[in-house]
Amino acid sequence: MKGIYLIKDLVEYQDLSVNFSSRIHAFNEGDPSLFFKKDKYYEYQNEFRMVVLNGETENDGHFELELAGMDDLVTIVDIDTFLNSEMEFNLKLQKQEIS
Repeated sequence: MKGIYLIKDLVEYQDLSVNFSSRIHAFNEGDPSLFFKKDKYYEYQNEFRMVVLNGETENDGHFELELAGMDDLVTIVDIDTFLNSEMEFNLKLQKQEIS
């Protein structure tokens, strides 16, 4: 099984009614930083995102990741540790038939 490449970061909230040149440049270059931009209207959410960049998708273009049964694997860490440390995620992926 090949590895999954993911990126993680806090969402940056901007006034999306304004065309920031940095956002336009990122769009034109296919820069994945766009996954972390959201309108200021949602700023109260204080969102953190992880984006899988190389996962295989189903026919409708979505990538599904089930995280069931992790109660004994969960660790709570502060956000600075999470964002600034080297972390490794090992995932076992199985294709499932949807009926």
